[in-house]
Amino acid sequence: MKIEYEPYHIGSKIKFYVDKITLISKLQNYYNGKFEDYEVNPNPFNRESFLIPTITILSNDIDKIFIQVNLSGNALNIIGNEPKTVYKAFETLLESLHEVGYDLKSTFSFYEIITNIILTLEIEINPKDIFKKITLPKFTQIHNISDIMVNQIKFSNRFTLAESEERFEMEIYPNLTNPEHSIRLRILNRKLDPDKIKEVHNNIEDFIKDFYQKLLKD
Repeated sequence: MKIEYEPYHIGSKIKFYVDKITLISKLQNYYNGKFEDYEVNPNPFNRESFLIPTITILSNDIDKIFIQVNLSGNALNIIGNEPKTVYKAFETLLESLHEVGYDLKSTFSFYEIITNIILTLEIEINPKDIFKKITLPKFTQIHNISDIMVNQIKFSNRFTLAESEERFEMEIYPNLTNPEHSIRLRILNRKLDPDKIKEVHNNIEDFIKDFYQKLLKD
């Protein structure tokens, strides 16, 4: 099995009363004087930025990291393809926010890891067979339509969703660019405490491997 992240995302939900323009300005000024690896976007608020909800404020070409603000979603996001470098950038970001005068509990409502994962399966495993396992036998034929199967499924620890509470979600669906050899997972894990995000990050690969083993069982 091969695991690829496309991408790995750690987001922080900005509280409604936080002035995002001031937050961006303080972060850019701080990074510009302290971190040589990061490039500051000199004009994040150009005319086009108000048409596109997400703007890049800082980027790191070495680690391929982007720090972005979602203006409509009130979120400060770190995005990359390598979990270790994304989490390291997240820790640096939280420390930097503290240095420029932001108390985390007063600034953010929650934190979340969101990632799309491609699992390339062992050669003898057919992704379609995995989805057939998930399908209940009584639904394999519905009103004269045969060969019915689940081709997308979503798990959650919440039956109904509330933005302000902790939440886990996982979706499984075919990887459309390579459906014969891989499947795609989308995982969202939301926590109210950034220390819990560290725990989620540290355990995510073991979680994926354990889930994969459960998929293979009869």
